[in-house]
Amino acid sequence: MTNFPYLLIGEIKRMQKYHIIGASILVALIWVAVLHFTGIENVDTIFPLLLFIDGTLMSMLMVGVTMFFEKGEGTLKTLLITPISKYEYILSKAFPTSYPTY
Repeated sequence: MTNFPYLLIGEIKRMQKYHIIGASILVALIWVAVLHFTGIENVDTIFPLLLFIDGTLMSMLMVGVTMFFEKGEGTLKTLLITPISKYEYILSKAFPTSYPTY
């Protein structure tokens, strides 16, 4: 996995370029507003469900949006000839979306 750090840095730069990081912060603020205005006194009862929903759906959405923008730029064609393994590519996509490196 010698190429993984380069792929990870490139993915984080791409997320900044497409304003995905700002969008995820906006979604977090929307979650806070929804929880505030629903009037639920004890959020502890639904908190595990919210973590699960937010963690899975936002990660899938971010990976999909990133791949959509990459398809528009034509970077997927160049990835076919780069000397990286499929595991390095998948990890470089999954790691920034699941771990807050920004």
